[in-house]
Amino acid sequence: MRKSKNSKVITDQQPQEQTPVNTPAVKEQAPQQAADNKKVQLQEQAPENAAGGKIVETKKPETSKKKQIEPAIQKMFDKMITYMVDKGCTTKETPAYTGLKCGKHNIAEVYLQKKGIRLHVNSQSLSAENIDLCKAVPDTYGWTLDCIYKVTDQQTYDKAVEMLEQGFNFRNTVVDING
Repeated sequence: MRKSKNSKVITDQQPQEQTPVNTPAVKEQAPQQAADNKKVQLQEQAPENAAGGKIVETKKPETSKKKQIEPAIQKMFDKMITYMVDKGCTTKETPAYTGLKCGKHNIAEVYLQKKGIRLHVNSQSLSAENIDLCKAVPDTYGWTLDCIYKVTDQQTYDKAVEMLEQGFNFRNTVVDING
C-alpha cells in the first residue's frame, strides 16, 4: 500500500485514479518515447560503417607481450636438456618448466626465463660445495626440489650441469639393503 499525492491509500490491486487532463497526453507519448529510446540503444550497439552496413574490425598491430628470450640463454637451455636426455633422463614439458625425471623420481625442474635459466634441484643429491651456491627453500614449503640455482652465463651453466649430473647419479645409484 502506498499514498498518492491526494493522500488516498492505493493498493497494488486497485487501479489508480488519475485526472483526465494528464492521462491521455502521458499515454500517447510514452510508447513513442520508448520506441525512440530503443532505436537509439540499437544504433549505439551496432554502428554502421560505409562498407555495406557491416562493421569492419581493423586488426591491431601485434605487440608481443611474450618475453623475448636471449638466443644464448635459449641455446644453453636446449643444450642442457639434450645432454640430460642423452644420459637417460626423460622430460616432462609444461608451459612453465621442463621436468627432468629418472625413473619415477624428479631430478630437476628447469625454467627458461627471459634473462637466464632457473634450476630447482634436490638438496640431498648435491655436494656441500654446490649447496652453498644455491638458494635454499624453507622446509615449510614441502618441496622435494628445494634448492634454486640461477644460470646466467657459461660459468654458472657448467655448475648447473654438474648439479644435474649429481642429481642423476643420486637417483641411479642402487642401494644395497643387505649391507
